[in-house]
Amino acid sequence: MMVNAVAFTSLTTEWTKALAHRSRPVMYTSRAVGVMDDRDNRRSFPSGHTATAFAVAMSYAMMAHRQKLPHATRNEILLFTGAAGVGAMRVAAGRHFVTDAIGGAVLGAAVGWVTAKVFPTQP
Repeated sequence: MMVNAVAFTSLTTEWTKALAHRSRPVMYTSRAVGVMDDRDNRRSFPSGHTATAFAVAMSYAMMAHRQKLPHATRNEILLFTGAAGVGAMRVAAGRHFVTDAIGGAVLGAAVGWVTAKVFPTQP
């Protein structure tokens, strides 16, 4: 199920990046002239790394509660903290704006939730 969540998140993120066509933070600096030819610098929103991290965290949370796994709450806290860390690191590295990371978190969590809801449960 998590593989499906990651795949659907990647697909959704790529389509959203193509539609949003938002420039990365570097494009608003003096280094913009040197990196203008890189098409990836026009695909900032949403953060794909953050979206994937939140999709994994959310799909695990849904599955762990469904299956009543021991230590689920501890693992969820660790996964969501790690996912938030991924978003923070992408912003700190100058690859995304804060809104890109927030958008990725919302998109990833939503796709992870939907994937877990439609994924069949075993008896």
